[in-house]
Amino acid sequence: MIPFLPPPQIQEVPFASAPAPFPGPAETLRSPDGRWLLVHVGAQRPESLLKNEHQLLLMDLKGGGTSRLLSYGRHADACFSPDGRHLLVTDWSAADAATVRLYHLEAAPVRGSLERWIGPLQRQVKSSSFQVLGWQDSKTFRLQWWGYGGEAEAKSFRKGLEVRLDDGVKEVYPREEGVPR
Repeated sequence: MIPFLPPPQIQEVPFASAPAPFPGPAETLRSPDGRWLLVHVGAQRPESLLKNEHQLLLMDLKGGGTSRLLSYGRHADACFSPDGRHLLVTDWSAADAATVRLYHLEAAPVRGSLERWIGPLQRQVKSSSFQVLGWQDSKTFRLQWWGYGGEAEAKSFRKGLEVRLDDGVKEVYPREEGVPR
């Protein structure tokens, strides 16, 4: 599966932290602060790949303990915030369907809600998905949002969103022609 990619203008500013694919070349991902280790555990039988038998486990290398974050069937992408205090995971349930999860990492991982930022957007359309593009800094990340519906039911759309944990969300692409950033 090849995930949707943002238009070139969104890549003008490199991300401080970009998602790693699971399963992928690496089976683990360490947080930038060295405290957390995300571990992929693969499906045990080839015929069970679509039965949510892959898992992402989060190990606390400082305090000990392991938490199961996600069971999934197809593919997931994950990235830690640059300070290691948050984790974003894209769960790909189909080639063109994905859900994003946010985890706050303190003494233990706590699943946060993205409702505040993306809930109002999801209610505008019948069918939409989100994908993590990366962290810009420890409080700001970008998502890609795509789907079908809204005012023109048959029309598809794709938008880039910038989300600030302590503020709101804004659309960063597509941008209007002739409007400077």
